[in-house]
Amino acid sequence: MSNHSREREAVMLPELHPDSTAPIWRIGYFNTSRYCWMGCAFCDFAKPLPNVALAEVPPGLNLDLVNQALDFGAVDRLKLHGGLSMREPFDYWIHLIRQIKGRTLKPLTAFSPVEIWQYHVREHRSLRDLLGLLKWAGADALGPGGSETFDVELRRAWSPYRMTPDQWLQVAEAAEQTGLPYHVGLMVMPRMPLAAVEAHLSALRHLRPAAWELKPFRSEKTALAVQGDAHLLEIADVVEHVRHSLSEAVIHVRLDAPRPDAAQILHAAGASAMLVPVWEVSP
Repeated sequence: MSNHSREREAVMLPELHPDSTAPIWRIGYFNTSRYCWMGCAFCDFAKPLPNVALAEVPPGLNLDLVNQALDFGAVDRLKLHGGLSMREPFDYWIHLIRQIKGRTLKPLTAFSPVEIWQYHVREHRSLRDLLGLLKWAGADALGPGGSETFDVELRRAWSPYRMTPDQWLQVAEAAEQTGLPYHVGLMVMPRMPLAAVEAHLSALRHLRPAAWELKPFRSEKTALAVQGDAHLLEIADVVEHVRHSLSEAVIHVRLDAPRPDAAQILHAAGASAMLVPVWEVSP
């Protein structure tokens, strides 16, 4: 990680416009599983569950939970995601997505290239078949994966098991062929070198993602706790860099809670919207 520890120029506050701020979108989360075999060092979501048979994996999100009295009116968008340790077949999740979309017209992003690749390998089904089913079920977009990176050093530090950049690109290209919009994820680390952002931009230069989704790193309860959290101005710096490189890009930033100050600063840097969790349903 020597290259990643080098000093960077001071991060500057973008020029603020008091009457201009990004919208804050309220998100409802459906978590498929709280277990994952990948063991990414940055993850504070899933419990490690390495090398066990499918029969030993705890059950995933129950279909009955979708029929709870969830307040769809309290959110603007929905996300379905989770760990990679799932015993349920892909068609089970297609049925669950259809149930969700049968209850609300709110936009839903479902899974990410990581889950799609896993089912591609596990069930021996083509990427276009899996993505076509997602689209048919009512998913409005393929979601981003929290562990996406095209930077060699970050990939090595985070986990040795993640999908390769080539595999990720195969899923993205299949999504474009299928006509399913997809979002690109980017984890913003503290003191993150712009070379890591450039690696993302370079790898995706021939693709047309519907949106970029930046997730600020939160160190608590992770193997990288010593690094601390990404600062708001570091996030603004990355937003500004992506906006400068892709003037037409839609850039979303995840926040832990509504923060009008962050929405104003990040919008000045070029962010399109903030994503804030409101409720979640887990198995």
